[in-house]
Amino acid sequence: MQNHNQILQPNPYCRQAASLRPEEIVKTDDSTPAEQAIENEIRQQLQIEAAAVKEGVVQANSETAHGGGHKPAAQRKHSPIHRRSSGTKYPLRAPVECANDVKLRRSFDKEAIKLAVASDALGFAQWLFPQGRKFGRHWRIGNVDGEPGESLVVSISGQYPGHFHDWATGLRGDCIQLVMNVRDVDFGGALNLLAVRYSSAQPAIVSENPSLRRDRRQKKREASQGTLRLPNLRPGSDTDLTHLSKLRNIAIEALKIATNRGLLWFYDSREGRAFAVTDRARKNIQARRLDGQPWRWNKKKAWTLKGSAAPWPIGLQESAEFPNIAICEGGPDFLAAFHHALIAGVETEVAPICMTGASLTIPDECIAGFAEKHIRIFVHDDEEGRSASNRWARQLRTADSRIDGFTFDGLVRTDGNPVKDLCDLASIHVDSWELNHSTVESCMAFYREGGE
Repeated sequence: MQNHNQILQPNPYCRQAASLRPEEIVKTDDSTPAEQAIENEIRQQLQIEAAAVKEGVVQANSETAHGGGHKPAAQRKHSPIHRRSSGTKYPLRAPVECANDVKLRRSFDKEAIKLAVASDALGFAQWLFPQGRKFGRHWRIGNVDGEPGESLVVSISGQYPGHFHDWATGLRGDCIQLVMNVRDVDFGGALNLLAVRYSSAQPAIVSENPSLRRDRRQKKREASQGTLRLPNLRPGSDTDLTHLSKLRNIAIEALKIATNRGLLWFYDSREGRAFAVTDRARKNIQARRLDGQPWRWNKKKAWTLKGSAAPWPIGLQESAEFPNIAICEGGPDFLAAFHHALIAGVETEVAPICMTGASLTIPDECIAGFAEKHIRIFVHDDEEGRSASNRWARQLRTADSRIDGFTFDGLVRTDGNPVKDLCDLASIHVDSWELNHSTVESCMAFYREGGE
């Protein structure tokens, strides 16, 4: 019988080959009996190595297996699996090269897995977070550790099913990155875990150390909650205010009130002039381009700057001296609230507050700031907006406040489209206004004692 080393050059025992199943060794059509015998031996060796790794008995070196002592260097480089001298387990990946007469194939396809997740986004979210809850097009949970809450959002429909965003930390990504953070594995480990769920692929053998896992997650949280880097914010010039007034159909006087309260700012971004809403706490800032176009880098009109505490209600501290609060969703509605308060003559009675997204939850430490107020929530006319208003109302019931909501059912804009939010209300059609003028004009005329 020929010597094995004479048949296979280089050695077919590729580095970390134990991550593949033995049945995934594909023989070439012209294999000789001798080569088939070697392939059978490889299968047996892979089975032994894979079983040893799974049982946690990977040895620090080959002394026990070979009766003590160290193998010569010429032999060690041909060992079936190179082990670290510390003896710790480590993730195994598919080999990058092998002998020409033995072909090893990968057991997963990244794009196919992503498509599988997209078609089963709800099941995927429930698999990772069984304690989560469904809100509209999203599955919500507290964080990647599965704690109670609604800060982490997984899309289960729409344009990006399977993608996630943790509004509390700023962490976001696709389904693979979510699995990496939840299961604390590397990219290859996440792919294999998904492959096991959506195909017959062999799972990766991944080491887990609970204490190290907690430390890594804590470091990720600290990194994601970095200091908010503010742009060079300046009060708007007359030109800035005029542009914004025309863009949103908001009175310049109302924009000046927001500016004087320190809630509206302007700056020069890399994509041109922009405006931002924030408050003196400087915990949260959301910016938009002054020309009304989406940001080129993220294809979205609103950009919550990195490092922001997105759930923070913008304008909360400034509302302390006001008996009434108008909760709005998004920067345009926030500024429109000043417009409607000015028209109703209650700009000194009502303080607008901005929640920068419908998926957000008011932080517990902010609830006290709403105590003993008359609060009106302006509800976006969509499923997410209604869900958000109900969530915020439930939270604020503990603040000993009077809470009501304002909807825009039946109102029509000048372009014929329905009014969906407070900013749209500034462009209401004259016929719609005449039919509903008492309701429209009283949207901001609410008071702590009784209201209108």
